[in-house]
Amino acid sequence: MNKKTIAAFLGGIALTATIFTTAPVVKDAVTPKVDAAGTCPITLQPIQSTGNLVFSPFSFYSSDLTNLRAELNDLGVWADGEISSIQSDVSSGKSSLRDKMVSRGASSSLPSVPTFAQLKDAVDDIWNSGIQYQKEHTNTKTTARCNISPNADASGEDDEWHPTDKQSMDYTYNVSHNGTVRIIWRLDGDDVSAKHNGSNIGGDSGNVVITCHAGDTLFFYQKSAGRVDPPSSGYIIITEIW
Repeated sequence: MNKKTIAAFLGGIALTATIFTTAPVVKDAVTPKVDAAGTCPITLQPIQSTGNLVFSPFSFYSSDLTNLRAELNDLGVWADGEISSIQSDVSSGKSSLRDKMVSRGASSSLPSVPTFAQLKDAVDDIWNSGIQYQKEHTNTKTTARCNISPNADASGEDDEWHPTDKQSMDYTYNVSHNGTVRIIWRLDGDDVSAKHNGSNIGGDSGNVVITCHAGDTLFFYQKSAGRVDPPSSGYIIITEIW
């Protein structure tokens, strides 16, 4: 080998060495990505459990695809269970809330498992029949009549009934305001009645609350005067609330 040939050969080696030393180096390993904080609700399978497809410098692990599918299925089952549990809790809670609201004045027409919109509307029932009603009905007026059945027989002899005793007695009351009226009464005898605008509301005794309007008539009647002193008999107490 002459000098020119040797120089050319050595130059080629140097050039090759320069190319290989300046080329980028491919890393053998990649830093794994760290999972976000928290606990996965299912068991995760190990990565790269079995490798059967290798194309240097990359490797494909078919088992990872199988594991991923299984994990997705497990997540679906877990999610279904969680949703079912939440639905059960919500339905039970709405039913319980519905029963309590009905007991406090909401409409009993609410379904056993109402929607949240229906529960929201039911709050208006409680407000209107409770708090708002109380705000709007702050006035009261009580009228007591305790002599519809007076201890008074014309004969003046005893407490037995005589033809000369007072006969039928009645009492009429005209409601003065729109609102609620509580009526408590006790009449004496067999032939008695209590009426609101001509409709019976009870017999010889009662304790009722009715809705009235200004001008409504309350009427009480008994065939004969009683012979027992009030308050045991012969009394009427009317309380208007508006």
